[in-house]
Amino acid sequence: MAKKFASDSPTWDEIKQLKKPATKTVWISLDSDLVARVEQLERQIPRERVRDNSQNRDPIAPPLEAELAQLRQRAEDDSVPFTMKAISRRRYDELVAAHPSDQTGEAFDVDTFGPALIAACCASPELTEAAAAELWEEWSPAEVVELFNAAYAVCNEMRGVPFGRPATAATSVSESPSTTALLEE
Repeated sequence: MAKKFASDSPTWDEIKQLKKPATKTVWISLDSDLVARVEQLERQIPRERVRDNSQNRDPIAPPLEAELAQLRQRAEDDSVPFTMKAISRRRYDELVAAHPSDQTGEAFDVDTFGPALIAACCASPELTEAAAAELWEEWSPAEVVELFNAAYAVCNEMRGVPFGRPATAATSVSESPSTTALLEE
């Protein structure tokens, strides 16, 4: 155990002090036309490379690759990070209760719970519920789902320790041959 604690058996107060809520950052492009052109070039360039190599023509792929590099940089510059931070179980349950579904078997009304969860979890940029509701109504379904999934994930998905042991350990190889005699039938 790390030396963050006074002993090998940390106290609840020590654990509470060091516990950090889960976070997840998603990037939303502000220029969908730019993203579409990047995707188009990513599909086109491999085909043009093949044609450049198989046909006797001036190469087309290199200028497209240069354009792609510039567009990727612009797309990165024109994107905004949204960082979602987990809220407490109590706050999450309050949000679910405040946005019930009229559909049998559904825990919440996604059209009211979604923006409320995004607003509650969005640490950066800070969003009011009104801003999140506006975003929910005006942005594309893909963008809204991306933000909702990030907020939902930080509240509901348990993250494992990234350096844990594998479920099945590899068998080590002995350096010396066995001295046990083989059984005869």
